[in-house]
Amino acid sequence: MRESQFGFSYSFSDLWQVPVLTSAVLAGELIGAALGYFLLTSHGDGFARAWLGGVLGLIPGYPLGLLLQWKLQPERLAENAVMVRRLGLIAACLISVALCMWLADAS
Repeated sequence: MRESQFGFSYSFSDLWQVPVLTSAVLAGELIGAALGYFLLTSHGDGFARAWLGGVLGLIPGYPLGLLLQWKLQPERLAENAVMVRRLGLIAACLISVALCMWLADAS
């Protein structure tokens, strides 16, 4: 992965350098979005429920993907540490925003 002068630049081909992690994150988001849409009926409109569910799906998706990637292709984690770290930071930021939204709606 080539670094840009701005410090944050990647393409979708960079994501697929860690295929197990990326697939687990996407699967977690899609499953979470579906569950959120149908189960979080008290949290706004359909898009908000799907977005919230998709982001909450990162909670199991990222750690599970990281574990599976480490078990199946550990060399790819070391080779693409920047991408793995960025995925983790993005997941953590989105999860914190989603939890704040969820808690704000609950009160």
